[in-house]
Amino acid sequence: MLPSFLMLFSNVDIISKKGFIAKISYIILGLISGLTNENTVIVAVLIYLILIIKNRKRPYYFYLSLMTLLTSYSFLLFGPSTKIRRQTYLDIWGIKSVDIYYYFNNLKRAIILFFQERCLYISLVIFFLMIIFIFTKNTINSLKIDIVMLLMSLIIILPLVFVPYTESRAFLLFDFFSLSLLIKSLEILFNQYFLVKKPFFILLSLVFSVCYIIITDTYLDFYVYVQHRNEQIYQHKLNHISDNTAYNWQEYPKKEYRYSRLLSDREDYCIDNVGFLEKYYGCNIEVNDYELDNGKDIEVVQAQNLIFTDIKDIHCNIETIANGQNKIVIWGWCYSQRNPNQNFDIGLLDKTANKIFKLNTYAYQRQDVNKAFNLPDNYRYVGIKAKLDISYFDEVKGSKIVLIYDKNKQNYHVYETGVDFSDKFED
Repeated sequence: MLPSFLMLFSNVDIISKKGFIAKISYIILGLISGLTNENTVIVAVLIYLILIIKNRKRPYYFYLSLMTLLTSYSFLLFGPSTKIRRQTYLDIWGIKSVDIYYYFNNLKRAIILFFQERCLYISLVIFFLMIIFIFTKNTINSLKIDIVMLLMSLIIILPLVFVPYTESRAFLLFDFFSLSLLIKSLEILFNQYFLVKKPFFILLSLVFSVCYIIITDTYLDFYVYVQHRNEQIYQHKLNHISDNTAYNWQEYPKKEYRYSRLLSDREDYCIDNVGFLEKYYGCNIEVNDYELDNGKDIEVVQAQNLIFTDIKDIHCNIETIANGQNKIVIWGWCYSQRNPNQNFDIGLLDKTANKIFKLNTYAYQRQDVNKAFNLPDNYRYVGIKAKLDISYFDEVKGSKIVLIYDKNKQNYHVYETGVDFSDKFED
């Protein structure tokens, strides 16, 4: 993006002064850049298009780099992995059809999330622009390039309209240009009111150094823990070749990062995909799944104690039912618009026997669901997860998945999800 950026704002073509190898490298980099990120690449494409509008007589390597960028970007957008990921999230949110309202809701969700998560940046940018415009001899023209790039970075919202998920990292380009504008604004203020601006840059360097140390320490701590756990697993594997005893998987003790994507390896993903862990390490692995190992696996509730209801404000989706470690694990998400503190248990309805197998259910945080539906902060524990012993399989294989809530001393309220156990079960 840098050569195109210089062409656009400084009318300088740094590639033309280089040799043939540099030009070929520039073309190849277009191919690599197009595969990086669906949100940021679109800004680079926009810069190319503006340059073409300004002057169509560009050198051959400019157009070839644009072609390689568009080729790889198209593969990123329409490749099999992107389609699979999109369909996976459609299944997670329970979206059955895609229409104009789907795209409108995606746009609304992306805009709301942008202003929620970038409120500080937006406020600081507006504040410093007002200060510079009112109190300094410089006009906004001195920040023209920074403002234009900041506004161009807003186009990153466009790709989010076509996908069912919104990720904070989509706004990183906006963060970059916001910081650039803020630093330039502070530099202008120091030039105007202070003879010496060295202390400002020293202070700025110290702030960034502290942030760098905190980030490095977080990743280093996680890396050391994972390396130590890997050594334990391989040693356990060597010590139990004959009896094939399962390794007791220990999760990362810092719970604030359990569902975070800040770390490279999400602990919740590992726990929910024990089969992949066992294939990777080549040994049996047993996970103490949060609080699910406490209490009874299953409780049978007879029909006379069931009250079936059809409340429209309940939103839910049963994502997966899988066999792991001789346990049937069911997980998904659920929330009630009327009552954010409503607790739900997962149940298996056997209509022929007029009874429900009520499962020990654990509620956990699902930030992805909160962002997808723009839920308030008090809807924190919308994830639901339950398990039962594989020995119950024959009894429950023909059942329907239901949600049980509002339990009193004798009766249960039941909400039918419309999901069949057999349709979702993955062996």
